[in-house]
Amino acid sequence: MSAHFNPYPSTAYAPTAGNGSAYALGAVSSGTGSKWGYIQILEAADVYALRGQSVSVQAKIKATAGLSDIRMALVSWTGTADGATADPISAWNSAGTNPTLIADWAYINTPANLSVLTTYATYKLENQTVPTGATNLAVFIWSDDTTHTASADFFFFTDVQLEVGTICTEFERRPYTEELALCQRYYFKTFREGTAPAQNTAVYNGAVHYVNWIAGVFTTSQQLRFPQVMRTAPTLTYYNPGAANNKWRNATVGADSGTPSALRTSAKALSIINVQVAGDTVSSEICVHVTADAEL
Repeated sequence: MSAHFNPYPSTAYAPTAGNGSAYALGAVSSGTGSKWGYIQILEAADVYALRGQSVSVQAKIKATAGLSDIRMALVSWTGTADGATADPISAWNSAGTNPTLIADWAYINTPANLSVLTTYATYKLENQTVPTGATNLAVFIWSDDTTHTASADFFFFTDVQLEVGTICTEFERRPYTEELALCQRYYFKTFREGTAPAQNTAVYNGAVHYVNWIAGVFTTSQQLRFPQVMRTAPTLTYYNPGAANNKWRNATVGADSGTPSALRTSAKALSIINVQVAGDTVSSEICVHVTADAEL
């Protein structure tokens, strides 16, 4: 098996066409003296079969000249399955000293300076043995440099792949629809893929909606079935398409309706309640956008 994360936010710093993904994830300095990084956790269902096996990790990375120490680690969690904390750091420590991890997180490899270039190159951790007691695994990439300048220094990475075996093989490029379906196990939004969730976007397409059939104050519910079974019942956030709040929006009359609340939430579906307001008329279209987060 292999595990990817193809970071989304920026095309500006992605590898050249034909040599990498269309997007890369960037991390920008907030000021001298700080370290920072990213961690991607694999859920327990994908880790049990890896216990005791050799795995290898690769990533394409580049950094500004002001960041002289970028590191990558494979780390294991031995606590409750899928109970891993998203922040594994107990102490970041001084420059050149690897961060101290909190209890139940541990390095599998000994992280060292990758000597990252200012142009993209592939960096690898090969032939790493997964502990037999691991319940989750994660890839951790960070800057261990503390002499950088705020907003001037940054690193970018993409094409991260974890796979079984003693060496890294060529990065597996899955079809977009397959990659999207795998991502939707952990996160789903009613907005289009390229649209960041926000209030008051004036975009109603894709929102959960219904056409009102009883005027005025009335309680109704609508079901949203997720396109993939999510890892667990997700955390929900609501977005009003027509105002800067989280209420349902009556698109027909241009006014807010009630406040959405979950009647039932599972890994498969969501039922959302609306207690309509007096101004909701018959045949009005009432909408709300939703994000569902089941990430570790």
